Amino acid sequence: MYVEAYQVIMQSLTRDEVNFEGKHYHFSKVPVDLKPAQLPHPPLWYAVPVPEGAAWPAQNRINIVCGGPLPRVREISDRYRAEWVAAGHSLATLPLLGINRFVIAAETDREAMALGRRAWPSFHKSFMKLWKLHGTQPRFARLPEDFETLVENGGGIAGSPATIRDRVRAMTAGAGANYFISQFSFGDLTQEEVLHSVGLFAREVLPMARERAAQAVAGS
Repeated sequence: MYVEAYQVIMQSLTRDEVNFEGKHYHFSKVPVDLKPAQLPHPPLWYAVPVPEGAAWPAQNRINIVCGGPLPRVREISDRYRAEWVAAGHSLATLPLLGINRFVIAAETDREAMALGRRAWPSFHKSFMKLWKLHGTQPRFARLPEDFETLVENGGGIAGSPATIRDRVRAMTAGAGANYFISQFSFGDLTQEEVLHSVGLFAREVLPMARERAAQAVAGS
């Protein structure tokens, strides 16, 4: 099903009309009037929750994004690299292997954690609504009810810029990732709080990441 969906999406991004006959999807002469700004198409990202899911995107040169526990993300990134090499590609041209985490930046660790404790319950309630309604649990995205546990488990990062710099560096290395994705807005965080968090991240965390990336390129 996912392969068919990919084929349909690629047609919709690169052609004027979608025509597709598959096991799961059937489209005939569907016009596509809106074109992407990035040609021939924007960068593609594929969410991978388990290691075996890394094979197909690696074989098709597609970026991936992973949530979940750090050890599992490491298994996924290792599998992606193995599949990438097995397909005859060089690690020097490896696509982006992203790890996604909730992030709150503030002047102090205490302030950031207080914001997270306040904002998280409303997000968790909304996220889990349908599963709780039907008495089930998500298969992969199992998020704790309290923010402290989320941070302790590595699913979130909250703190001063210095704390975030250290944790992002350690988390990315431990995950075998080469790209970090931050989710700054969640729960009842206000626009002002989110913009302040993003601003601190942009001013005091990103320059460090860019400097380290430049050093890595210079040393390669």
